[in-house]
Amino acid sequence: MKLDVKPEEWRGKHHPFMRNDEFASIFGPEVARDVNLLEQRASSVCPSCRGKCCQMIGCELYSPHLDFCPIYEYRPLKCRLFFCPKVTADEESLRIAEHMSNIILNRFGPGIIFDSPPAVLGEQQLQQSMGEKAKSIIQKLEREEIAPDRARGLLLNLIRADMT
Repeated sequence: MKLDVKPEEWRGKHHPFMRNDEFASIFGPEVARDVNLLEQRASSVCPSCRGKCCQMIGCELYSPHLDFCPIYEYRPLKCRLFFCPKVTADEESLRIAEHMSNIILNRFGPGIIFDSPPAVLGEQQLQQSMGEKAKSIIQKLEREEIAPDRARGLLLNLIRADMT
């Protein structure tokens, strides 16, 4: 399988935030399909945990004040490629996760996924992109100075502005 982007090209040139179509163009249709299947499984598991996976991967945008990921449609690799043990608990989901992992490992090497922290590809760009503005938004949310919907809107605007 040939992907559109070589790992060495991706590492420094692509924005850490991406939509589903951008993810598929980088990682290919098989990986995109596998992620979609695991997300379907996650939709029955995730609502009850309220962000434990976000805490596990050290998401900079996690807040107990948010009911869901504020930037889900633009989530970075570390979020797209991480599925907690509850999601992969059944045999079929584990098989899908292993299939996806093998494709990615063969293309990008072992240093990018499912380690601590998971998905380090793009991590430096993620931290640079979010910067102090995002931290400030989350801090205001934590202090209840702004409502969750307002925080989500501000974070989305920050990402969209940085992507242009």
